Amino acid sequence: MRKFALKPTIPLPPGGILQLATGWDFFGDGWGREPGPDAILQMEKAWRDPEVRRAVWKRTEASHGPHVRPFGHFLFGADGRDDRPLTAGDVRMARARHRAEREAASLPPSR
Repeated sequence: MRKFALKPTIPLPPGGILQLATGWDFFGDGWGREPGPDAILQMEKAWRDPEVRRAVWKRTEASHGPHVRPFGHFLFGADGRDDRPLTAGDVRMARARHRAEREAASLPPSR
């Protein structure tokens, strides 16, 4: 698998791209399984970096196709410039919305 050429302007944990794509820290190398307020702020800073967003979108498209948006899009918006305070409840809601979109994209077309 080809690694994405990243030039992020901020420090990024090894699992950061995967976590922003899926919403989960599967291997324990992201911001944690249930990110707290500080981790959510770090995730938001990463999402604001255009190179990070580009890599996350590529990762999501490679996994789920072009019709599924990444988890970061549901939590932080298109470019992360929303500036509203986020909580653990927002993370759970964004995960649910991301899961619903993934499942809808994988369903066969209805007749």
